[in-house]
Amino acid sequence: MRQPVKSNMRASQRTPFVYPIVALVVLAGCRDLAVPPEPGPGSVQGTLVYYRPGRATPQVAVGARVSLRNSSVTAVANAQGNFRLEPVTQTTGTLLFAFDLDGDGVDDRQRSMELQEIGTGPGKDVVLGTVTLGLNATVVGRARRGELGAALSGHAGTSVVIPEAPYATTTADDGSFLLPELPEGELRIAFVRTGYEVTVQPFTARAGEEVNLAPVVLPPLSGVPSSGRIVGRVLSALGAPLPSARVSVAISGVTVSETNVDGDGRFVFASLGSGLYDLAVENAGSATLVVRNVIRAEGDTDVGDLLLGEGTSTAPDFTPLPGLDGGAVIIVPDGGVGPVAVISPARIAVALDPPDDGGTTIDFEVNGDLSLGIAPLRYAWSSGTTDLFVDQPSDFSSHVRFYWGVTQTMASEAEVQLVVSDVRGSSQMVTAPVYFAFRPTAVLSPTVATVASAVIVTSVASTDPQGLPIVARRFGIVSGAAELQPGVTADDRRLVAHAPGVVEVFLEVENSVGVVSRRATSKVTFTTGSDAGSIFADAGALQTVDAGSTVFLNGTVVSTDPSFSQLWTEVMPQSPSITLNAPTAQAASFVAPIVVGDQLRRFRLEARSPANCMTSDPDCRNAASETQVIITDVHGPGGAVFSFDQSPAHHRFAALDVEFDEPIGGTPSATLLNVSTGTVVPTSTLRVAPQRARVFPTRALQAGVTYRLTVNVVDQTPRANPSSVNGTFIARDSVMRPPLIATLESTAVIDAPHPSVLLKEPNALYVAARIINSAPTEVALFEAYDVSPNAPQPALPLQRWDAGVHLGLKKVPSSKKLQLVGNTVYAGLSTPDGNWTPTPGGAALFAATSTGWREIPNFGSPTQLAGPMFSDGASLFVAAATTNVLVTRFTPSSQTWPDFVTSPSNAEHIDSLVTPSSAGKLIAAGDSFGGSRFLAWQNPSSLELRIGRSAAANLWTPTLVTPLTETLNGLRTAVSDGVEYVAYSRFVGGSNTLELRGGSTFATYTVPSLLPGVTGFDLVAAGKYLWLTVSNGGRIYVWRKSALASETSFELVDGPNNDESLNDLNCTPANPELSGLPTGVWVTWTERCGTNPWQVVVTKLD
Repeated sequence: MRQPVKSNMRASQRTPFVYPIVALVVLAGCRDLAVPPEPGPGSVQGTLVYYRPGRATPQVAVGARVSLRNSSVTAVANAQGNFRLEPVTQTTGTLLFAFDLDGDGVDDRQRSMELQEIGTGPGKDVVLGTVTLGLNATVVGRARRGELGAALSGHAGTSVVIPEAPYATTTADDGSFLLPELPEGELRIAFVRTGYEVTVQPFTARAGEEVNLAPVVLPPLSGVPSSGRIVGRVLSALGAPLPSARVSVAISGVTVSETNVDGDGRFVFASLGSGLYDLAVENAGSATLVVRNVIRAEGDTDVGDLLLGEGTSTAPDFTPLPGLDGGAVIIVPDGGVGPVAVISPARIAVALDPPDDGGTTIDFEVNGDLSLGIAPLRYAWSSGTTDLFVDQPSDFSSHVRFYWGVTQTMASEAEVQLVVSDVRGSSQMVTAPVYFAFRPTAVLSPTVATVASAVIVTSVASTDPQGLPIVARRFGIVSGAAELQPGVTADDRRLVAHAPGVVEVFLEVENSVGVVSRRATSKVTFTTGSDAGSIFADAGALQTVDAGSTVFLNGTVVSTDPSFSQLWTEVMPQSPSITLNAPTAQAASFVAPIVVGDQLRRFRLEARSPANCMTSDPDCRNAASETQVIITDVHGPGGAVFSFDQSPAHHRFAALDVEFDEPIGGTPSATLLNVSTGTVVPTSTLRVAPQRARVFPTRALQAGVTYRLTVNVVDQTPRANPSSVNGTFIARDSVMRPPLIATLESTAVIDAPHPSVLLKEPNALYVAARIINSAPTEVALFEAYDVSPNAPQPALPLQRWDAGVHLGLKKVPSSKKLQLVGNTVYAGLSTPDGNWTPTPGGAALFAATSTGWREIPNFGSPTQLAGPMFSDGASLFVAAATTNVLVTRFTPSSQTWPDFVTSPSNAEHIDSLVTPSSAGKLIAAGDSFGGSRFLAWQNPSSLELRIGRSAAANLWTPTLVTPLTETLNGLRTAVSDGVEYVAYSRFVGGSNTLELRGGSTFATYTVPSLLPGVTGFDLVAAGKYLWLTVSNGGRIYVWRKSALASETSFELVDGPNNDESLNDLNCTPANPELSGLPTGVWVTWTERCGTNPWQVVVTKLD
């Protein structure tokens, strides 16, 4: 409002303000003041291209998608890469481009543009020209909880998202995150965590690059979180309200509320807590819109205008995004305190088609991915029908397949059932109905027709073999330029074309139980369209062919004048030359020449009416169309892009990704050369996608040094010959992540170090090794490393301790030297001869502190560590053989080891020795689970392998596992899913052989590809698996099996070498050992490369 202007004049002196207004009116009457019409909707058009590796010529991005953010208005690039997106009425917003080059369902190239920067709006037809789509971008960083300060742990579970876009991930325990597959452009990233303020910051994503964000600290909320609203408005693509639209909101994949919009298209969701939501908008005759990652923080969230384009309304897909669908605690809506089972789809329709294999059963798949609870969830699937069977691989299977016998001749009903459980308990059972029915038959009439410009197509003849009602009919256009308009009844559509040509239409019908027919099609030839006396030409779609093959150019010409001609020509001919056969026919052909590298050739189909008329003749009508043919190099891919793998946490070693310009066959070979020294770095190569390979350097690369990678590949054609591609790069520490090489070595080492490894939360790895310099001098070194995902590599020791002069770790194959009790690491030491300082007697126990090692007094005689140490988390146990087999317990609160030599009552008797002279030679291994202790040992007198279990003092019950006739060389135990396992090696048939037993009867397990000649092994239960590592014939191998007792098969874990071994093939390995937590498993071994000193290698297994 204009503010009044004060005046000092008296009323009689003031000039009335009406006069200038009247004057303006008079002047206005001299002009034409007719209100101009409002401008119509605008558009955006352009050409989408991308560059293939090693090619200077851009390739058209056929099939690339163009869309507006928060809108279902889309366009697709045609065979020439051209697109036109309309209608566009907004002046602000984001334009998105996406292209799935290799067809794997993941967009490989994306880009975003802001509408205000390109000047869109009503009445504006914006021409972008050529738009280049580059490789996806990645963003990495770290987000930590503010109240934890500098703590390295406890930061897992923060959602990292791109607001109102389908990109999301979750932070790891140390707060690190990696968000890949992002579009190029100006983006915003948000950090969302319950009980914390939402942090949002902008950043620029550049094609093919990694953005490293500064660390983010999340401040806790100062008060009680308040509820709020999500509001917005639903409009058509032309900007008109859609009062019949319905909006739904979901959290964690489950719909929590739905509402109808008002007459202005506005909607409100009230009383929503803070967090991440997904919105969906449905409206009859409009394409469904789903908006991901809507953030409801403090106050209200206004999503603005949501625009719906024309299309088919479908059920919204709220499947959780890959980065948010596991590992974190999902809060059950409405204050729920238990898990919730959800079956998807909620209503299952199964077509009674004959099985593909000619059998008598059909199958269908359901999933419970939308179920809520604390991960990991267990799934109990069942059916309410006797002849419906479920195939469930394990209790953790969210996806299962049901089987049903094809014995019915009419529609039938059944149901599937699901109960999920987590640490809190079980959910209520939910059911989903299953309807079995034969497919209805879609009949589209007419099937073939030639008309002028319009025709009625009808589905009225469609039927259902069971007599079920037809409840839905879906018409659509397969190809051609035409539109479908409403018909006289719901069974009909009016097909209208505005230009001559061939249009293919399809029809699908659905019966009342949800079974959909097979597609019926109809081809209609339009002779005139809306313009009489016209001619139409279509050169056909893009083709990709092999060199040497015959290529057919199949065009279409439609003319209202029966006298017309057509001619095929090559546009801008290249070398080698091409000779067209029958160029004046609608279907011409040629033989694709041999080319070096892929080659794009262009062909033009021109039609004229009357036939062969001159374009200078005013009565000559002509039409033209172009198509493209990509000729592939049969000698193999001619180009590749080399890129660093920026997510080393996903791989045990650093990796070099190589993307080829066409699909490759088999596994390629690679050579990695240090350019400055000329030395070759050993590698292992894996084909990970049709056009992508990954090369793993198995030795650390030097930062700042230039390397050349050469890859030999063949393409997928049977006659392909090998070809080579190469590229150079400079190694960077932030990219190269070799295995951790511990510095536990000495220049005078004459024997392999005997390592021990212990993984301790948070992300601290303890390594110990006994090093022999010259007999009898021995040194025991201990180091702790930061092994968090973003720790510097190679890792430097956090702490290093020397246990003392001449202290040594006695080589006891059955004993792990490091154990964890509470939060303290303990190391047990002994020497073969018992002569050492400062503790006489031959044995000692040390606790790791921030300043070094603290010795535990009264550890006892040298025989104490002749058996194993093991921990139940609260106490430390040692098994020993004196006159009997005994177990002693150390509790940290006592700070003194119980003396069982002079006071036998301080020990627990578990077995008797027939031959007392065998005392001190106990081979044993121990573990704990569920408050109980588990010990396996070989009786030194009888050589029998026995086990014992104890939940309280002096309650051991020895049980025979198996009789043996030779002394074991090593023994290990593990407890997984309540099942006890024993692994041991013994000398059989001239070499050491490993055997593994487990279960209630300790049956023997078969480990595939396990050969004799075992030189070291270890066994551990961690996370979802039971792990076994073996040193065998100069290699280190790791196997694993599911932790579930019902699973009995082992799989060989992938390693960087062709034979799946872990170690450097140029080095000699020995002494492998495992340590694991639910968050990770680490394996250590010692190796010697040539004449270099022995060293300890430590690396993580996924």
